[in-house]
Amino acid sequence: MDRSTSSSTSVNLLTGYLRTLQRCKSTLPHGALVCVSASPSISTMAGLLRLAYAVGPLIAVLQVHADIIDDWSMKAAQKLSLVAKKFGFLIWEGGRVLNAQRRSLGDQSMSNEEIKREIEMARKRYTKGVVSVAAWAGLVSTWIICPEEQGKGGERLIPTLRRAARETLASMNRFVSTEIQGGGQPEDSKGNSFASGHDLSNSESGDLGVDLSPSYSTRKTSVISLTRTITQHSEPSNPSSPCEEAILDDEEDQGEQGLSSCPPPVLGRGLLLNLPAMSDSKVPSRYRDASITTARAHCDFVVGFVTDQPWTEVVRRGKDFIDWEGSEDIERDSDDDDEHECCSGQTFAIFAPLESQHVGAKIDTQAIYQTPLSPRQQSAPSIYQHQINSLHQLIAQAMQFQRASLAAGASGDSNDPGDNDPEILYIPIISMNA
Repeated sequence: MDRSTSSSTSVNLLTGYLRTLQRCKSTLPHGALVCVSASPSISTMAGLLRLAYAVGPLIAVLQVHADIIDDWSMKAAQKLSLVAKKFGFLIWEGGRVLNAQRRSLGDQSMSNEEIKREIEMARKRYTKGVVSVAAWAGLVSTWIICPEEQGKGGERLIPTLRRAARETLASMNRFVSTEIQGGGQPEDSKGNSFASGHDLSNSESGDLGVDLSPSYSTRKTSVISLTRTITQHSEPSNPSSPCEEAILDDEEDQGEQGLSSCPPPVLGRGLLLNLPAMSDSKVPSRYRDASITTARAHCDFVVGFVTDQPWTEVVRRGKDFIDWEGSEDIERDSDDDDEHECCSGQTFAIFAPLESQHVGAKIDTQAIYQTPLSPRQQSAPSIYQHQINSLHQLIAQAMQFQRASLAAGASGDSNDPGDNDPEILYIPIISMNA
């Protein structure tokens, strides 16, 4: 199943990172890529940080819901990003779907103007507002615009979001330098003015400044200096919790297992496409096929798919869960940047929910798992140790289920990708409370 060594490079930065975690992050439970989703009951940044800190060494992706965090801010996002950097995992903003409209059978066709508005709204959900997802989250999800609308501009959704992500990252990295000057320019004994130490008479352009003055004047030239005043204002804040202080401490525990060994790519951004269930009669099969086709056409930006079907069902069906043959190749727009060959040798992730009843697991929260705890994890509240124990046991059952599916005669080699099929990373989503 593992083709991590079959391809030396990966077009998609984030799928490449997930494969790196699979190889290098030794603290992953049973070597499995795991996504922990913050429970909706977590509504404060302190609770979210505590959860991130408790499970950080054990996960590949943390799904958060920034919209329901009461004290969310960009400073809070920076703290969360620091935890991700220290322990090596991606952040997925799962509280919002960029294009939230999923067209069903019988829906009226959208006009060109409606499609344009939908795409613009998706772009603003991605880059604007207090949350400003593109500024800090590596992953975010969206529905595609239904295939019937592709010829009306619906195909522009993914390129628009890709461009918006790049523009956001570029604006974050842009350094603005303001030069503050004051006073008049020095003059020589003949009354000639100097600019930046150069005699204007020796300038390469003798007409320098002509366009700045409509006519010659005998009045003495005045130099107007524009200045920008930058003030720093500080406000008292509530003392940080011990957990937050530990998170922000960069000097301690540098030898901790998994710590900073695989930091996520700073500029990595990608999409997860919502994939309707195969049994959903309200959504035509061509919508599902169009989602798969879109992912392959934009595999440099689309990381994979997210589905509501149980992870066990996805694994049981294996490569049959996605009909790569049924999806037709489409061409990227000519004005898209960085066109890539997105076909064989690529990797996609499928995120699906996993609960204990899916694998028939009986979780003993008092059991101790085998991976040694760091000093900080040992000092964590007992409730988090129990959750970590539960996570290990659930993943152990899930891996046992996956091995059984591979060995079953009905499935056979259904999880082995074909020669031209992308590799699939089956990532369970496990909800955890703080």
